[in-house]
Amino acid sequence: MIGRLIFLIVLVVGTQLMVQWIEAGKLQQMPSEVIVNAAELPMQLDEWNGEEIDLDKRTFVSIGADSATNRLYHNDKGDWVSVHVAVWTEQSSWTPHHPEICYPSSGWEINSTDTISLETGNTIDAQLMTCHRRGEDAVTLFWYQTGELVYVDRDGGREAHIQLRNRGIRPPLIKILLQMSGTESDVASIPLSDIGKKIGDWAKNASSSD
Repeated sequence: MIGRLIFLIVLVVGTQLMVQWIEAGKLQQMPSEVIVNAAELPMQLDEWNGEEIDLDKRTFVSIGADSATNRLYHNDKGDWVSVHVAVWTEQSSWTPHHPEICYPSSGWEINSTDTISLETGNTIDAQLMTCHRRGEDAVTLFWYQTGELVYVDRDGGREAHIQLRNRGIRPPLIKILLQMSGTESDVASIPLSDIGKKIGDWAKNASSSD
């Protein structure tokens, strides 16, 4: 189980270089006023304990992020969640390396997508996506976060960046991707939502310019 989780997240992240040119939604390069290091995501998030997954240098370069981290978190209930966090202080896409592009490019078939709300310090409308590939099932939860603004697609990203530009601020862009393997979406959504809330709060606080 753990080995599969590590293999899956490394494979998907590694594929991102091949699909970079597909992404649209370009925006003017403006550096963030706040620096966030993905490696500063706490190893312990309440009942969740994490361990680092080495990120290959070539994979990191392909992501194009200023910082990124891959982790495996587990709790006492036996839930294991792979976590990928990447941070851009300046970028040319509202949705860099979107999972709906990267997963199919890695051979996954997307079975379903749904939006679920994570009630944290601010509401996070994240996308729950189920995938299948060669007998393997995966459930992912992802979103993009810039300050307190959250979105899952280019339209949402465009709106968020217009708001920020009008307010004269530019927080970093943080992509959060969580994954569980070998379980149904209604079962996986509970632990994914639980740890997702904690990571979302960390991202909001870390990128705040206050």
